[in-house]
This record gives sequence, structure tokens and C-alpha cells, in this order.
Amino acid sequence: LDRYMTKVSALFAAASLPNVEVRSTFDQLLVVSTIATALAAIANEFVSNSYKHAFPDGRRGAVTLTGRALPSGDYTLELSDNGVGARGHEVRVAQGLGLRIIEAAAAQLGGELRASSDGTGYAMVVDIPAARLNAPVDGPGAAEAMPALTHIAAAPAQAASSDPRR
Repeated sequence: LDRYMTKVSALFAAASLPNVEVRSTFDQLLVVSTIATALAAIANEFVSNSYKHAFPDGRRGAVTLTGRALPSGDYTLELSDNGVGARGHEVRVAQGLGLRIIEAAAAQLGGELRASSDGTGYAMVVDIPAARLNAPVDGPGAAEAMPALTHIAAAPAQAASSDPRR
């Protein structure tokens, strides 16, 4: 997972805005490819939202991606930016399409998703239990995530005039 996510992070950095730095650190961990792909999808949506919303008017900043293998065997994916933060310190999950994808992927992984903002940045943490790390995504528990994925696919497009994350 560490090598794969490092390569994915390098792609983010290559596509980054000139005013935004991408930082990443991932602990070594061996997982099945469907788990790695779902984690990369979460990271992609977070980074895309950060590029789009966190750094207006050329504001300089960074997006940080960190993966930690915990002693318990669980895995934590921490995603943050030091951009403008959520409007009014409100933190909303699953409002825009990207955030709904993040929520669905976290559910598909059997993970717990938390989001926070201190007004000077935005952060998400996905905690994945050890029991799910080497289970195929279509294995036990994956069916519960499918309604969320179906809902995303069937949802009408939202107007692009407002930022659902901030």
C-alpha cells in the first residue's frame, strides 16, 4: 500500500496547482488491490476538493496525505489541507459528489469517516479496522455500501455555483 499510495501522491503533486505542495507519508502495509484502490479514490477526491476550494486566488498552501498502520492492526488514512477551511467552521460530509464518493468508499471499506475544520484548513480521517484490510471489497460488509454507491450514480448533478464542502 505504501508504494502504491506514494505513486498516487506523486501523480497528485505532478497535477498540483503551482501554489500548492503535496506532502505524503505512508507506513508499509500489504493489502489486496481493491482496498488500495478504494483508499486512492478517497485520497483523489479529497485532493481534488482541496485544489478546487481550499486555495482561492493563488493562496499558497499544502495538502498532506498520511497513512498509518496502527499497533492494533487497524489503518488510518489522514487527509488535510491548510487552506481556507470550512465556511463558518461547519463541517459537512456527503454534500457534494466528491464527498459522497469519499463517504461511500469509506463505508465500502468498513471504515469510520471523520471530518474537521479549524477555520484554517480542512481534515478527514478514515479509520479502517484490521479485519477489513485484506478482505475483498466485494466481501462481507460490501453490500451495505452498495446503496450509497447506487445513490451517488442516480443523484442529479448539483449546480456548480456553490462549494458544498466550504
